[in-house]
Amino acid sequence: MLTYFPKYFSHLAVATYFISLIAVSLIYAEYAMRWYWWVIGGIEVVAFFYLANYLTKAWHDIGPKAFTRNLFWWSFGLRFVFMVFLYRFHTMMTGQPFMFGAADVLAYHNLAVRFHEYISQGDFSFITHWKEYTGYGVSDCGYPIYLSFIYWTFNDSIILARIVKCLLGAWMCILLYKLTKRNFGEGIARMAAIFCMLLPHFWYYCGSHLKECEMTFLLVAFIERADYVIRTRQFRGFQLILTLILGASLFSFRTVLGAAAFVSFTIALLLTSQHTSRIAQRLISLIVIVIIAAYSIGGTVYMEVEEYWNQRETNQLNSMKHRSERKDGNSFSQYANATIFAPMIFTIPFPTMIETPAQENQRLVNGNNFIKNILSYFCIFGLFCMIFQNSQLKKGFCKGPWREHILIEAILLSYLLILTFSGFAHSERFHFPILPFEMIFTVIGISYISKQRHKTLYLCWCTIMIIAAIAWNWFKLAGRGIG
Repeated sequence: MLTYFPKYFSHLAVATYFISLIAVSLIYAEYAMRWYWWVIGGIEVVAFFYLANYLTKAWHDIGPKAFTRNLFWWSFGLRFVFMVFLYRFHTMMTGQPFMFGAADVLAYHNLAVRFHEYISQGDFSFITHWKEYTGYGVSDCGYPIYLSFIYWTFNDSIILARIVKCLLGAWMCILLYKLTKRNFGEGIARMAAIFCMLLPHFWYYCGSHLKECEMTFLLVAFIERADYVIRTRQFRGFQLILTLILGASLFSFRTVLGAAAFVSFTIALLLTSQHTSRIAQRLISLIVIVIIAAYSIGGTVYMEVEEYWNQRETNQLNSMKHRSERKDGNSFSQYANATIFAPMIFTIPFPTMIETPAQENQRLVNGNNFIKNILSYFCIFGLFCMIFQNSQLKKGFCKGPWREHILIEAILLSYLLILTFSGFAHSERFHFPILPFEMIFTVIGISYISKQRHKTLYLCWCTIMIIAAIAWNWFKLAGRGIG
């Protein structure tokens, strides 16, 4: 099994990106991207694929302590450099250190500044009466409250608040390393952690002032502690309570993410094999979860979850119709639905490589999205190998090794399933929280690549991604009537 990222994959991925970029720019020359989008995307793609090849080899034989130390400081350093760049870039392009079209960002920032003033006056009522102060539901109250305490600590400093994001991002890589090591061993864990360290998606959100960094950190921390609770041979009440607190906090960032996390934990407690976790241990944990959930999850949270469930059939339709009717919208959006999104949910969104109105943020992350497109080949392959290739067919499918890692599988598949039926299936921002777990299956897929036919399939996949990039950018132009 491979424990490094082969140079062959790096070369082909980088070549595929530049071929796609050149092809789109030649075919739609009138709408070719400006040079700085090329430079940003090119640096992200080249840095990720070549550093992935180099570091998975260079760090392969160093000790665990040295690896952990390198992982943390490299993760922090890369995020910090890109965060400072985005701070300067956004200030130069928009006149303020926030992303293009910063509606949500400015709302969070202004609320946090106001809440900081309340904290300074000793008034903490906004924590328990957030809806009266914000007008938001549960899923949008956590981040501005959190940010207000960061502002209180650092006197409304935007850049210091983003340094905290960089630190949380580096810590998330450590947690993912521990989680993956516990499940799949040292080699897979190091690759997954390095991929999370290098993935430009994580750099970008450290400089965006959105809630994604903190939300993803909480999700990874929850899954890591939940996995520990399941696998430990003794009941540890404090660890279970800590796990439930981390999970409950997710509801204040994104309701459906909190629901997916708790559903995944419950599924894992019910279905994890006895070889991995004692039945009595899981039963006690399940009873505690049910009791605490019954008393602690308020009616507001329940109503939000119920509302999402009741609107599951119309939410996507209404969202896509709204997007098609917007002034800068795409008329083709009204035809998008779960049937179209489902086969591509591991791969989308595709990169925007043209100058379309009010889509600067999409152009800024064109390299990020391309990296995800390429890596999805390995993610799908890794998930397939985990569920099918290693199952012990003679003993029955349900006794295969997939039951030993069901928590990670459940959070990945449950969240993507929710996303498939939502109005944000092609939104890069809504794919972000699940990326760490996709990286685990990505490196599992890479580790199974051993035959020439797998490399041939990878070449075919890269070719398909070139075609997809051309088709997607045609879709963006034609849907706006400017292609």
